[in-house]
Amino acid sequence: KRLTGDVNLRAVGVEADPAVADIARLRGMLHSVALDITVVNTLFDVPDTIEKFDVIIAEPPFSVKTPEPMSFDDPRLSFVVPGKSNADSAWPQIALAHLNDNGTAFLIMPDGFLFQQRRDTKTVRQELLNQDLIEAVVSLGDLLRPYSGINVNLLVLHNGKSTH
Repeated sequence: KRLTGDVNLRAVGVEADPAVADIARLRGMLHSVALDITVVNTLFDVPDTIEKFDVIIAEPPFSVKTPEPMSFDDPRLSFVVPGKSNADSAWPQIALAHLNDNGTAFLIMPDGFLFQQRRDTKTVRQELLNQDLIEAVVSLGDLLRPYSGINVNLLVLHNGKSTH
């Protein structure tokens, strides 16, 4: 069903850049989709309550350097706290924290997340494997971002994968 035809379906999102959030809202209006976009820095603005979703679609910024370390108290970071030099390992953890028990997350991630030897990315990859959360990894090469030359991948994570 279209998002407007199902009263039980909500389309929500977060975006750090107000201009990009406005563009997303306009795109939603063009397709008759009501989007609830909140302008917030997902890395540092930890919500008071962690809302859960059936599906998460994310294209987070790659290799973000954080001006300060992320908090060890952040309940969304269940595997490891990323270092200041690169926050890529935070995104899968944040997505999983917001998934329902049988939810699926689709994340666009750079090759670096899959192959870096940094402690935090290795820990997250190992936990994703140990907890059987990976549904698929699809290499998209530079097709999605031909203007950057960065190879990207679709990382599909699924809670409850072992039970279906």
